[in-house]
Amino acid sequence: MSETIAKNIAITDDSNAHYSFSLKAALEKLAGCMVSRAGRPREKLPAGERRRYISWLVRRVALGDPDFFTEDFASALDSVCVAQGDREWRKAQEKRHG
Repeated sequence: MSETIAKNIAITDDSNAHYSFSLKAALEKLAGCMVSRAGRPREKLPAGERRRYISWLVRRVALGDPDFFTEDFASALDSVCVAQGDREWRKAQEKRHG
């Protein structure tokens, strides 16, 4: 959903920021799901599964298209990197895509 909103935002009138708020809400919910298993907020996803999402978010931030959503993707990325290994993976991915 977030990719569709980001892809089509340029062709919509978002003067009331409806789609921007929708994207931000979708990313916040997605980040929550990336960190914990659905229905089990105390049970974290395995590191390998989180890293798949971390890589995707790093690519979205590096792409910066559209640039006005970069901060929202970066915020979601911060939320997903819950362990030291996640942060190390993120740095490696940022070097790769930077």
